[in-house]
Amino acid sequence: MNIDHVNDATVETKNMASLGRSSVRYVIEQMNEIADNTTELSTRVKDLDENTVANRLSSQCY
Repeated sequence: MNIDHVNDATVETKNMASLGRSSVRYVIEQMNEIADNTTELSTRVKDLDENTVANRLSSQCY
């Protein structure tokens, strides 16, 4: 194996590592978006549940 092959392999390895890091960043961004959406949905479900309970209690008073 001559130095040119080693240099080519090094460049290819660096390029693949860069692509891997980009992929990881993208996945982390997606996971953060999913976490944010899950938090928002949980809040909405909690609010809906509280409103449902309040409406039931209110209708029982009449």
